[in-house]
Amino acid sequence: SDGTIKFIPLMMTSMLFFGIVTGSGTMATMTKKFARKIKGGKTTASVIVLFFLSLIMATGMGRVDAVLFALSPFAVDLMVELGLNPALGVFSVWAGWTAVTTLPWCTLGIINGGLADTAFGEPVGNISCWTSDAILTVFLFIVTIVYIIYSNKKEDISPFKKIT
Repeated sequence: SDGTIKFIPLMMTSMLFFGIVTGSGTMATMTKKFARKIKGGKTTASVIVLFFLSLIMATGMGRVDAVLFALSPFAVDLMVELGLNPALGVFSVWAGWTAVTTLPWCTLGIINGGLADTAFGEPVGNISCWTSDAILTVFLFIVTIVYIIYSNKKEDISPFKKIT
């Protein structure tokens, strides 16, 4: 299929790029500098920042997979640097990326909007796309907050936990 042909080169080039960036120490340096600026009471806020950064990038780029490939390695390194569970960073990036699923220019939005346009007319189709996307965004944001709370209350058994 056409989507697979585009996905495989994107995945391979992303893996190569982030492998080189990580291997050269650039990613570690970047996350250390970023983490230094947000240490203290703002560490959990970094998860919310990742959510909205992913949301904004996915909205502007039409929910392409490149957002996941670009932000996930950074999110993992940042969470490790801050002493948080790396899954928390990856989840927030995924949630922000997924939140734009039903926008009118994304695949699912085109399909659902087209079905609603055909059945109920164009204004209803557009409103349904925007409304469902707003509900999905709020839902995923709430799930992200709940996951942050759950991760902070749960005893950290992560192998990435910093020894102080």
